[in-house]
Amino acid sequence: MILTLLYSISITLCILFPYQLMVPEGFQFDLRQIPLIIGALYGGYHIAWWLFLVSAIVRYLTGSGGEGLYLALINQFAIFLFVPLAKEYYFKLRYHKRVFAISFIALLSLFFNAIVGWVFFHDPFYEAWDFWGMLMLTNLSLQLLRLFLLNRLLKIITFNKILVKTKN
Repeated sequence: MILTLLYSISITLCILFPYQLMVPEGFQFDLRQIPLIIGALYGGYHIAWWLFLVSAIVRYLTGSGGEGLYLALINQFAIFLFVPLAKEYYFKLRYHKRVFAISFIALLSLFFNAIVGWVFFHDPFYEAWDFWGMLMLTNLSLQLLRLFLLNRLLKIITFNKILVKTKN
């Protein structure tokens, strides 16, 4: 419940405060995929479903529609469907391999976004590799930062539980 609420707030803030890249179309990029991916990995389908709904509703209510809305919904639905499947495998990995796994999922998600945009909406992603490269680097670095902070938080919580048990 708390995880769902925190990630929902995070997704909402990511959508409400996007950043604009210097491309001719004035493309706005928000980072809502980051909490969606992490929430899907740590919470499974139950949390991923709610995060997908929050993301879709907030995106619709903010009025940022058009092709970008459909592309975002397709991409986020794919995250909802496939990322929780990796949950058990993900938790068996060591920390450095988790970093690689989350980075791979983030890059795969962005690449999927580019391909779907090209196939369904005829967006010429191949003409803007520098743009997509910058998006991938930004997403990747923030995924890594969030993963680091989340793992540290989980270690602190575990340590506190052990401390309370030994105190009693």
